[in-house]
Amino acid sequence: MNLLHRNHLFSLSEPFCFFTVFFLIFPTALSTDFSPTTNILLNCGSDRSVTEEGRSFLPDSSDSTQFRLSGRTTSTSKITDSVTGGISQTARVFTDESTYEFTVQSTGIHFLRLHFFPFTTDTGSLSDAVFQVNVLDKLVLLANFSATVPIVMDYLLFIPDKNKMKLAFIPKPSSRVSVAFVNAVELFTAPKDLIDNETDNVDLTKTVMETVHRINVGGDLLTPFNDTVWRTWINDKEFLLNPNLAKNYTSHKINYPIDGLRPTPEFAPKPVYSTLEQKNLVTEGSLTNNFNITWIFPVSSGYKHFIRMHFCDIVSLSVYTLKFNVYLNQEKVKNDLHPGDITHGNSAQPFYRDVIVPAQKNTKLSVSIGSSEENGNAILNGLEIMKLNDSSGSLITGFHVENSVGSGKSDTSVIVKVVISTVAVVFILLLIGAVLFIHLRRKYKQKGKQKKESDAGRTSGETGYPAAIVDSSSTASKHHFDLRISLEELIFATDDFDEKRIIGSGGFGNVYKGKLRRNGMQVAVKRGLNTSKQGLPEFRNEIMLLSQIHHRHLVSLVGYCDENDQMLLVYEYMNNDTLKSHLYGGGDGFRPLTWKQRLEICIDAAKGLHYLHTGFSQGIIHRDVKTSNILLTTNEGGEENNYLAKLSDFGLSKIGPDAGETHVSTMVKGSFGYIDPEYFKTQNLTDKSDVYSFGVVMFEILCGRPAIDLSSTNSREKINLAEYSVDMYKRGELESIVDKNLVGTIGANSLRKFGETAEMCLIEKGRDRPKMTEVLWNLQYILQLHETERRQEKNEFS
Repeated sequence: MNLLHRNHLFSLSEPFCFFTVFFLIFPTALSTDFSPTTNILLNCGSDRSVTEEGRSFLPDSSDSTQFRLSGRTTSTSKITDSVTGGISQTARVFTDESTYEFTVQSTGIHFLRLHFFPFTTDTGSLSDAVFQVNVLDKLVLLANFSATVPIVMDYLLFIPDKNKMKLAFIPKPSSRVSVAFVNAVELFTAPKDLIDNETDNVDLTKTVMETVHRINVGGDLLTPFNDTVWRTWINDKEFLLNPNLAKNYTSHKINYPIDGLRPTPEFAPKPVYSTLEQKNLVTEGSLTNNFNITWIFPVSSGYKHFIRMHFCDIVSLSVYTLKFNVYLNQEKVKNDLHPGDITHGNSAQPFYRDVIVPAQKNTKLSVSIGSSEENGNAILNGLEIMKLNDSSGSLITGFHVENSVGSGKSDTSVIVKVVISTVAVVFILLLIGAVLFIHLRRKYKQKGKQKKESDAGRTSGETGYPAAIVDSSSTASKHHFDLRISLEELIFATDDFDEKRIIGSGGFGNVYKGKLRRNGMQVAVKRGLNTSKQGLPEFRNEIMLLSQIHHRHLVSLVGYCDENDQMLLVYEYMNNDTLKSHLYGGGDGFRPLTWKQRLEICIDAAKGLHYLHTGFSQGIIHRDVKTSNILLTTNEGGEENNYLAKLSDFGLSKIGPDAGETHVSTMVKGSFGYIDPEYFKTQNLTDKSDVYSFGVVMFEILCGRPAIDLSSTNSREKINLAEYSVDMYKRGELESIVDKNLVGTIGANSLRKFGETAEMCLIEKGRDRPKMTEVLWNLQYILQLHETERRQEKNEFS
């Protein structure tokens, strides 16, 4: 039997031979306590149950409490002399659009596996069938799909609602065999927290992930029988660019994290973490050991890919000796991975890292590991690569649900529609051409007049954003007309800008609390001054930016007003002031923030900043990250002192460097005490300048003191918080400068990791600082450490 799991082929003559070899190689199954809430296993087209790899697949010949089958279907069996039964021997055949409707017990991430074993029936070969598969009504899993060899399609999908989930099979009418088929279906709840809801600012609750590659690096083939959640892992050798540079290693002394920390055995089984590939440091003919190990994997162009890398240092003699980097498509995505620090000194303890690779034109993905130190080692134990569906909900390039192959309409009807559509498009293009001609002619006549206008009407060289389309009465873009709010409305909302309504001020002007008359919405209104240091370019910059980006951890723009030379920006109202006011700003009625609250606020701000850096092709550099620009509001649920943090004030923000460029050359702007010294010296701006500023914010949060403390009567070093904190961290005396409100509440592990992360952000050279991806991951890990430490303390005193 040829069994293709996604795109990995295993060639064995018969099912009996496969399982004979399987049990000879793997005599015992991997034990697991995992028991999914929903666990539906169907032996399709059969009237009896079969047991495969220790699991019972139920027949789909009659409805049950777990599922219902509707549509025109039939069942068929493989013509064979084999006495071995199994899910490969029967198939459910769909002669028209048909649907399985499953009863699910919980929402969240689920595994879905579709087994296709094409065989010859009395009426023809199932390998000739061409069909489409949809899930959850809208998401296209397969289109124009034909299973010419045995294959298992493996998916992870988020089921938003309890009770029902639909899986539809739609034959293609014009195919040689106008049917669809499936041999077995698996649908079961994934282990808790297997996939985070959000990775690299991609909301994974709205995606379907198709497994492209699942690799047991340095190890043998692992079948579902040996995996905690019945996955297949294959060896990595065929993907190695230069096998001579790598050597494998095996050790069975694996120590999974305890106290609920991840990963658990459900994330990857022990055999994955028990083997690895490492650098072959004794490779003959090498002039140097400073090389990387690289794997090349085929992937689909035009799609984002979710990458999970599994690590477990089973090779180092000392737990703190290994430090290495990880590269995806030659770009460093993980810098100075230090297993000893990550696992808090626990030897042979697994950990993993997740990365989202943006959509690319290339159909190859390279994964590389290399040492951070000269002649050092690097390791990789396992790798999972999953394709994410596109914005239309499809996992098929250029395919949408409305183009269903099961429409049943004739080719003539389709041709007529194409012709009509083409004529319409040509007409529209001619009309657009005429309009553009008239517009350009007028623009040419007014060329002299436009040259006399100020730089405010052209592309802003300072901000890097397209300039607003300016007319005689407005400084704001006509494209954002729907965001305009009348001056009369804002005068009413703020009681004619009553001083009693001022809730903040800055270089741009005062901020007023207001309430819109048209919908009763509470807002914050920022009023620019004629003498403002920021002025028109920053006003326009913020409108252009905030009208295009939306994120849970970025303050939203409600509207703007530019009447009568006014510059007014209207934001969502954040009802708990700034982070600065909670730390040391004298905010009224605020309790001191707990360590957990501070970590959660850090994580929120890091998510917002990470989105700016990675959510766009060139990225956006904030340039003014500081505690007064991190605003707090009551989190959903309204619990007391449960805060949601958002980044604000994007007037100085700038588009990142073009492809192939390393930085943006621009005059220095920002806030004293937060400005990256390298940017200050060179005027070369990068996203690592934001990372530096964020490091300062982290130490502010820890110490409860401002970035620049001119009131300090102590040494010069204590005036600059960044320099002082780094010095105290390196001396091992960080605990002595912790905010007095936190004394006795921070565990040693979370404090050490927090100080280490902040110090990394403040490294002198920007290229050596971590990206916000790594900073965010570290903060989430620190929060886990803190919660574990608190649980341990409670257990000691209970």
